[in-house]
Amino acid sequence: MKKIITFYLIILCCNLTFAQDIRTKKNKIIIDKKEIALIDSKKRVYTISDLQGTPILNLQSVKIELTATNTFSYYTITLPDGTKTKNISNNGNINAFTPEKKLLLDFTNGPYKLLTPTGLNLNAITLMFESDQSALDKLLDDRMQCKKSVDKHIKIFEDSKLTFDSSITNSFGYKKGFDDYVILGYIQRKTDDSQKKYTIKDKKSNVLAVWNAKEDNMLRIEGSSDTDYIHHSNATTDNKELEDDNLVKAMIGYLIEKGKIIMPKQQ
Repeated sequence: MKKIITFYLIILCCNLTFAQDIRTKKNKIIIDKKEIALIDSKKRVYTISDLQGTPILNLQSVKIELTATNTFSYYTITLPDGTKTKNISNNGNINAFTPEKKLLLDFTNGPYKLLTPTGLNLNAITLMFESDQSALDKLLDDRMQCKKSVDKHIKIFEDSKLTFDSSITNSFGYKKGFDDYVILGYIQRKTDDSQKKYTIKDKKSNVLAVWNAKEDNMLRIEGSSDTDYIHHSNATTDNKELEDDNLVKAMIGYLIEKGKIIMPKQQ
């Protein structure tokens, strides 16, 4: 055991010895005690300039959710004159306490090393704009389509005239006549910090669909291969009114579209 501990201590010391010291001081980027560039930020957009104050690149870090416990970060880069902009993946696989520190580490240790101990690597800017980011573009396009899908299914729910009755806990149904409320099913929500899970059931408590943010945010219809992505941020809390829960509305709208929830003909 002592040998193992000693081994890891040696590795740690080696990493500390060869790791570059990257920091900022009075808007100056300093690597290994050498000033290499200037950095400024406005509304979470960072501008990198040379030491003479000439801007060379604007960068914005964007974080998206993959699951309730996993996120993915990418950068939107723009030339100072606005003539070019692009989304790029440039993760240096090093965590940091602040977005600025993460940016410095990513552009020092990531695939595109704009910041180097000897100064700015302007060639990295060309490489970034010429890089193949098709995988990232597809991911972002898929997320945009998913957002549109959620909006569509919320509208399907609203057009269906289904409603919720607070006197019957977690139920959904429709009004018949002036006072009658016909139950079509129930919603089970579990939305604590460690888990966000929704289950839609029919009036006999048979499961129709399940959405689990901790797993992958996919809405799964029972007995079907059909799935649909719903972003974790749509989840609410257990005690929030169902009328204010867009995730419930999207799920029910999706099930209406798939014919799993059918509105009876009202007399």
